[in-house]
Parts: sequence; structure tokens; C-alpha cells
Amino acid sequence: MSERFPLGSVARLYLDIIDVDLGVVSQSPTLALRRVADNKWFQASDSTWQTNIVENAMTQTDVTNLPGRYHFDFDQTKDALARSTVYTIKLVNGGEDSRLEYRDLCFGPMAATVVMTLCSVQGTVSSAQGEPVGNAAVKASLLPVYNGGSGRAVESIRTLICYTQPDGSFDLPLVRGGVFRLEIDSVGYDRKITVPNQASVLFTDL
Repeated sequence: MSERFPLGSVARLYLDIIDVDLGVVSQSPTLALRRVADNKWFQASDSTWQTNIVENAMTQTDVTNLPGRYHFDFDQTKDALARSTVYTIKLVNGGEDSRLEYRDLCFGPMAATVVMTLCSVQGTVSSAQGEPVGNAAVKASLLPVYNGGSGRAVESIRTLICYTQPDGSFDLPLVRGGVFRLEIDSVGYDRKITVPNQASVLFTDL
């Protein structure tokens, strides 16, 4: 098992001690952290690195709400060795509820998070007589088209639904630039739309 954290951050490392679906409290698990670059072990009491293995005590996280969960915080800034970012962890709990786990730990750049920009598709649904239609389902199905293994076009559909207010109004946020099938079955509306790159738009303008 491998865990990754941002460079220079504090990594909270967990050990869960569970027996028959119940967390085991009042245990004394330990964590030993080895620096891969030179095989030295971290000593939490004074933040030094030792030649021999050092077992550091773990802390019970929350005995009431998270029984059986223990943690240890490792501040990667305590490692002054240049370009040292990879470690091996040994977690041990002795006694009747014994545990032994090994993990890899590394610090470095994290995957970027892409924030989708939305456009508010708005409008009012009315009957043929001009009366507002409340509680009408407004469905938008994302329509990415791609070629399958046989070379044939395949349509993958993901549907978002909102319902109109008593006055017939609705507001459905959709991803800008996305191609959707917009349906309002109660009034027979069904068409393919491309969401514009703007904050809001009337569905009748699409």
C-alpha cells in the first residue's frame, strides 16, 4: 500500500484495529518510519534520524466516535536530507489484537484538480394554453460520442434532472461547452443543445 502527500506537508498516518466489526480501544500501536535514501529511522521525540529502528508511539484518534483508529503525524520538513521524499512505514500492535502492516510513503506534487465552469440554463415551462407547468421534469443528458472497438459510434449518456417551480420556472446548471439532450416531456420539448461559455442562458435561446 502506498500513500502520497504534498511536499513539505504533515502526513497523518493511520492504523485501524478492528475485531469482529468493532474498534479495539486502549491499544499501544507503534510506527517506525525508514528513510529510503539512507535507511535511517525517524525518532519523533527529538526529530532525529537513527541508524537502528525506532518504534514511535501512535495516538488514539477519537475513542468515542472512531474507536480503534490510531494515528501518527509525520512532518516532512523534519527531514533535512536533500531530495529525500520516499519512506517505508512499519506499523505494529502487539498483544491479543496483534497487527503488522507495511506501507510506502512519498511526498511530491499532487494531481491537479480541474474545476468545471457551469452555465445556469434557465427558463419557464408553460402549457399550450400559456399556463405555468409546475413539478415538470427538465432532463439534460450529456452526449459524448466516441468510437467503440468495432469503429461504430457509441453514445454515452449521463442524465441530470431538475423540476420546475409552481410558476413553471427552473434553473439547471450545466457544464459550459457540454453537448446535451434537453428534454421536457410534459410539453414535448426535446432537442440537442450546446451549453455556451457564459454565466446563464435561457433555454429558448439555445
